[in-house]
Amino acid sequence: YLEKPDSSSAGYKEDNTTSRFSISSTLNHRISSRNTLRIGGIVNLVGFDYYQISKENRTAPLEEKINTNANTTTIQGFAQWQFRLTDNLTFNSGLHYLQLLYNNTNNIEPRFSVKWDVNRKNTLAFGYGLHSQVQPWGVYFAEAIKDGETIYPNKNLGFTKAQHYVASYSHLFNKNLRLKAEAYYQQLYDVPVSTSDTNTISTINISDCYVTDPLVNNGKGKNYGIELSLEKNLDNHFYLLFSNALYQSKY
Repeated sequence: YLEKPDSSSAGYKEDNTTSRFSISSTLNHRISSRNTLRIGGIVNLVGFDYYQISKENRTAPLEEKINTNANTTTIQGFAQWQFRLTDNLTFNSGLHYLQLLYNNTNNIEPRFSVKWDVNRKNTLAFGYGLHSQVQPWGVYFAEAIKDGETIYPNKNLGFTKAQHYVASYSHLFNKNLRLKAEAYYQQLYDVPVSTSDTNTISTINISDCYVTDPLVNNGKGKNYGIELSLEKNLDNHFYLLFSNALYQSKY
């Protein structure tokens, strides 16, 4: 995909371009009637070009604030095993691997879920997963000047990580109408935050993706909430989806 917002005025111009080329492959293998294996990998080639000019006030000259471009690669691999213990009880387990070649940051993420079809109308499920997130590219590649030399203060940042817990209940009123309720809790850690105790910057809620402030993976956060949805499948030219959510996010 290609993103290129371009805003300009008499005293400001920004031109950010991000491109990504992806290669992926997946293999599904049915071991038996109750066992299925799924493995695969994804390689993303990412390139970007950030440019910004602005002036301090209306009478000041235009100055180049940002002019940087670079590219990097992320590698993902995964393996998932599905086991049907009975016709009503299904287990899924797996591992996900993520690596950023720019600074050789990597992580292995275990994931697990179980689904119990109580009867034809009611289903209960629970899932757990460890998830890692790459930082915005403008954080990794932001340039700063120190002692007359160009440095990258956040080049060696690690991933933001989160423990995800999900419990859900589904009720089928009839073949076309289903109600689903889901509760979740996400515990975030290793979030990049400022090295200064008086600075509240965190990559969880930054509005500017180009950050030259030195950051360290010491931040925390949490998200929790519930979601309700009512869905009617397409029938007699009529389809319905109603969804509502209540959540809280903190950092």
